[in-house]
Amino acid sequence: MKKTIIVTLSLVALIITSLAFTISEPPGYKNLKILPNDISKEKLDSIMHNYTNSLNVKCTFCHVRNKEDRKWDFASDSIADKQITRKMMLMAMDINKKYFIEDEEGKHLAQAVQPVSCYTCHRGAEIPLTTPPPPPPRIEGQLQQTITEDKK
Repeated sequence: MKKTIIVTLSLVALIITSLAFTISEPPGYKNLKILPNDISKEKLDSIMHNYTNSLNVKCTFCHVRNKEDRKWDFASDSIADKQITRKMMLMAMDINKKYFIEDEEGKHLAQAVQPVSCYTCHRGAEIPLTTPPPPPPRIEGQLQQTITEDKK
């Protein structure tokens, strides 16, 4: 009888232990509207670093940090730039899906490069430039030299 109880308790303990390793925790992310809820921490961090690098901003550009306890409230939508970012994400995804991420037969590729990204337009600026930069200054005689070289 004692052996049966010990064996039964051991089996129960084994089952509980194995369930603890197989039951996955629900995602800890709140308020993800564009990115998938089951995204890995590594992938999410990579995307966020790409945003901060592409716009040359800090996390506080979109996210709120509590002043008292210094904890982040990533779920907060109180910063307008976060809403704009979501729209920009959808725009880039639509452009890539419509124009770039298909093969010759119109099938979407599983492993595709995202040709249009935040950096495509922002180039390290919070607000993308909408006009071209001014031309470089001309050096006296440069135009004549260029014309002469073109005739050769």
